[in-house]
Amino acid sequence: MSFDIERNFSAPPAIEWTGKNFPLAVASVIIYLMAIKIGTVYMAKFEKPFDLKYILAAWNAFLCIFSFVGMCKTVR
Repeated sequence: MSFDIERNFSAPPAIEWTGKNFPLAVASVIIYLMAIKIGTVYMAKFEKPFDLKYILAAWNAFLCIFSFVGMCKTVR
């Protein structure tokens, strides 16, 4: 099963959009790195860690399934 965007994908417009919006990618990386630093400093204020065992297990299961589906669509 494939989606319309997969069947009708044209690389040149995507490459052109990426070239025009390069500063957006740089800004996104800078904001992401700042969020990591600020989040680390903020979380250091808490004495005991959060119990995220099940939430992280669910997140990892989702990533596993998503990656497997992406691999299947790519290899096919």
